[in-house]
Formats: sequence, structure tokens, C-alpha cells
Amino acid sequence: MHDGGVNGYLSSVTLVPKEHLGIIILTNTDQNELFEALRWEIMDAYFKMPFRNYSDTYLANFKAKLETMDAIDKKVRDTVAMNRPPALPVTAYTGKYINALYGNMEVTQGEGNNLEMRFEHHTRMYALLKPMGGNRFAVTFSDPTLGKSVFPFQVQNGVVTGVVVKVADFVERDPYKFRKVK
Repeated sequence: MHDGGVNGYLSSVTLVPKEHLGIIILTNTDQNELFEALRWEIMDAYFKMPFRNYSDTYLANFKAKLETMDAIDKKVRDTVAMNRPPALPVTAYTGKYINALYGNMEVTQGEGNNLEMRFEHHTRMYALLKPMGGNRFAVTFSDPTLGKSVFPFQVQNGVVTGVVVKVADFVERDPYKFRKVK
């Protein structure tokens, strides 16, 4: 099995060589588990297994996950609304950062205590960061596909040394640790 996708599209390939079976699912929807449910329903039918409504199971899981994400989003919004200042002057977070795998990223000051991130390899995309207090910032991306997140900045002895950048899991599961270079 192998799945992959880009904004709005997803492909899924399943091979069962011993059975001379190949299933390819192409869909223009990428933020649900339709392709997973469909794959298992096709495999069950092929192997003459009793029908199981995978769609209902995956839909229930999706709705539960969405409910959890909505609750987290509300907590983040409520924390931002408390208007807590960052632990350091906002200029302490600004500057150039680097990640060995991704490359360069720059943090600049936005309005008030807000920050903006710009990414070397995604020149049209940016992230807006709003302080949550301490060294954490609530993040929304200009491209909603990347989701919402909370970025923690690393600080040692009152100096910002890096930041952890995370996008939606279905885009990239691993976080990127950027090191501040100036």
C-alpha cells in the first residue's frame, strides 16, 4: 500500500501480488478517509469476505477527530484572546532561521506582538503567529491546507535559539526544527 497527494487530490495504490490484485484509487478529496474505506471494501469483496461498512467506521472516526480538533482550536483562540504578551520582546523572535532539510525561513514583526513567517521554498505562503504567552504562538497559514498549529520557540538564557514548525499531519507528520542563525 502507498498513498500520496497534493492540495485537493489523493492517490492510493494497493498491490497484492500473490493474488494478482491491484487497486488504484484516485480522488479529488484529501481530508477524509474515503480512499481507505473504499480500499478495504474492494479487498473484502474480492476475497469474498462478509460486508463491513468501513465508510461508517471511518466517518465516525473522522467526526470524532474533527470534534477534538475543534475543541483544541477553541482553546487556542481563547488563549490568544487573553492577549498574553510573549515572554520576550517580540523582536527577540525575529530573524533568519534554517533547517538542514527544508532550508531558510524568516520571522518578521507583524502588527503589535504578532509575527510573520516566510519560507524559502514556498514564496507565496506565509504563516501568521499570534502570541499565547510564554514562548508559544498560535499559527494560521495563508494556505489553509497546512492547518493551524502552535509553534513553540526554544529559548536558552533569554535568547531565542530556534522554533518548531508543524503543519497538518496529512501534509507532513514530522515537525521541522529551525535553528535561529541571526
